[in-house]
Amino acid sequence: MNEEDMLFKGSKKREFTSDEKRWYEENLSFSNSIRFTSVWLDNLPKDPPEESTDTIKIVNLVLTENYSVENHIAWYVCSTPGVLNTRIYDFIQPDKTLSNKYNVKIYDNDDNQVLVDEIEWSFDYDNGILVFERDPSEEYSLPFKIFGYRYIGEKADKSSLGAQNLDEAYDGQEGRGAGSTINADSGPVVIQASGGSPSLKITPVDYYPDEEFVSGSEIINHNGILYIYDASREAWISLDRQAVSFGAKRADGVYLNLSNFSSNMSGWPALRDGVIMGITAQASGGDPNKKMKLFFHGYDQPAFQFNLENLYYANGDLDIKFNQNDLIKILATSELGTVYNLIINLEIAWRLVKI
Repeated sequence: MNEEDMLFKGSKKREFTSDEKRWYEENLSFSNSIRFTSVWLDNLPKDPPEESTDTIKIVNLVLTENYSVENHIAWYVCSTPGVLNTRIYDFIQPDKTLSNKYNVKIYDNDDNQVLVDEIEWSFDYDNGILVFERDPSEEYSLPFKIFGYRYIGEKADKSSLGAQNLDEAYDGQEGRGAGSTINADSGPVVIQASGGSPSLKITPVDYYPDEEFVSGSEIINHNGILYIYDASREAWISLDRQAVSFGAKRADGVYLNLSNFSSNMSGWPALRDGVIMGITAQASGGDPNKKMKLFFHGYDQPAFQFNLENLYYANGDLDIKFNQNDLIKILATSELGTVYNLIINLEIAWRLVKI
């Protein structure tokens, strides 16, 4: 068996079956290059299993002779003996991590084991080819049999690389957002735009999101307004906030001014459904504990009321919901004394309402 000839034929991606054949007379072999689609993904146990598994198949077959080689020297492993188009490959070869028990065993037709120190033979684990150094028929009965282990587990393909785009990453294995989480454990996620491109685009939706997809902090674009789901308020509220200011130089039993207008109708008309998220109030002097009431016009009972505390008040955890066209008014009650140079600011966000 000419080892140099074997190596040369291997470099030409040809099988080695005989020293007598020229390299171009040999069949093409599997590439010796490592192809991604040839990579074995499943882990192999150090010792082979006693029975076939989803990863390892025990092979116990009669070999098929390659009659293009004289003297019974070359044999193929075929899943159906004698049928060349059923050749099988990917036999597991022992190495530093796999025990010698993975070595293939060769037997003759009388079940006598053919030992390599009695008649030299070589087995190509990648291509499933047995080659003898000389004619074995003088010492052994034909045909030969093989016992070995073949890899039948998962091999690499494009899908094993993971998601190829953000849409695949979101769909995940279950197709319901299983891969939608980005863990920014090494710093913030950066979207670095260039070439005049915007950094982010959120496609508008014309529906109210289903509750099964909402847990808190989700963002949508609805009719050009960005909303975030606020779980504490159980509402979709706009990212954009605005301050509405009310005031009076002397406040006692009067509705506070809005745009320098004060009457029982002075107030802020709501353009959309919304929520009052916070209130701040401050006065320069007068009764330090003056009482205030917030009304929606047409309702007798206040939606919210509070007292100044030493001429000051601040609350950023409110959830006072209002509807489109509601008129929001603030009354400085006649209780207690007059308060001077009073300013009250409302923090307001729009609210998406399910229709």
